[in-house]
Amino acid sequence: GHCILNDTAELCPVTRCPRKVKNGPCEFIIGEKCDVFPETECIWHTIYRRLKERGEEKRFLNYHKPAAWNNHHSPQEAVWQK
Repeated sequence: GHCILNDTAELCPVTRCPRKVKNGPCEFIIGEKCDVFPETECIWHTIYRRLKERGEEKRFLNYHKPAAWNNHHSPQEAVWQK
């Protein structure tokens, strides 16, 4: 797959970010909070903080190609396509 957990302190931004942002915080971030769920810290702040605690903050700068979402299907879609 296209898993990037090695660079994101074992936190998956694709599943934890409502916008599925794979390369750092989105432009709509409000301070350290998610704009979609303002009571929640942006996963990218959590990732950076964890990497910094480990002395691995340089990993935060690694670029990952955006996901090709047109190649992804939900389980329900897969069932109906058979």
